[in-house]
Amino acid sequence: MAALIDMERSGMRLKVFKGDPNEWLSWRAKFEAMVDADGLLDFMLSEAEAIKTGSIVEGDVAWRKKNQKLYCKLVICTEGAPNGVVEQQKESRSGLAAWSALIKKYEVKGNVQKAALLDRLLRDVLSNREDPDVYFIRVEQLQRQLKAMEVDVTDSMMMVIVMSKMSESYAGLRTVLDTVGDLTYDKLKEQMRVYYGRMNSTSQSSPQDSALMTNFKGNCRRCGKYGHREAHCRNSDGFKKEIVCFLCGKRGHIVRNCPNNKEAEEASIITEADMVL
Repeated sequence: MAALIDMERSGMRLKVFKGDPNEWLSWRAKFEAMVDADGLLDFMLSEAEAIKTGSIVEGDVAWRKKNQKLYCKLVICTEGAPNGVVEQQKESRSGLAAWSALIKKYEVKGNVQKAALLDRLLRDVLSNREDPDVYFIRVEQLQRQLKAMEVDVTDSMMMVIVMSKMSESYAGLRTVLDTVGDLTYDKLKEQMRVYYGRMNSTSQSSPQDSALMTNFKGNCRRCGKYGHREAHCRNSDGFKKEIVCFLCGKRGHIVRNCPNNKEAEEASIITEADMVL
């Protein structure tokens, strides 16, 4: 069997687990990411109590198909002793039972495991130019694992952790986000996606385009201000259609002019957060 499993549908490559206890946590996180891409993670989580108690009850046809599909993935992604654990469920082809057996054999119990997972969560960093959604998958899997062990890592805590682990390329966004009073984890993720898209768009611009935007010496024919062309004017209709309000998430206006903004004077200090998609 190949050392790496290439999952064509999910677009992921997963190293086969051969039973090394030091690789279990890393492999489990990646395996859960893979099954999540295939729509099986929710199925695994919904049966979490049955996995713990061993009282797995066979469901309908769709349920059985998911269970068998999970079993097949475990067979493919394990080798040696772990594969032997999975193969014990060969007759029933129960992925849930096989997964439960793997957890029972390789999962470190108690506070040591909790500390290891929390340490991984706090050490994970969003690197420069990394797609934030890839980072979100990693840290949210750790969050779910901790919650399964009765360590409640709330979304508010996740928001603080993610903001503290942004790379230097997000420095501008982090500074602006510090001024937002009603920021939520979901809003943070959305703004990071927008900011990432904007960084990519900027990096793909030609040097000539950048020079035209930053080195133009003259007055705008629309607003009369010095330093930009009419095509790049913030007062243009095209620009207004593209901007996104940081407060309500709708297009066409900035925070200062948002109809939902009840503190317009205070909000004026964060107008730099209104980003072009």
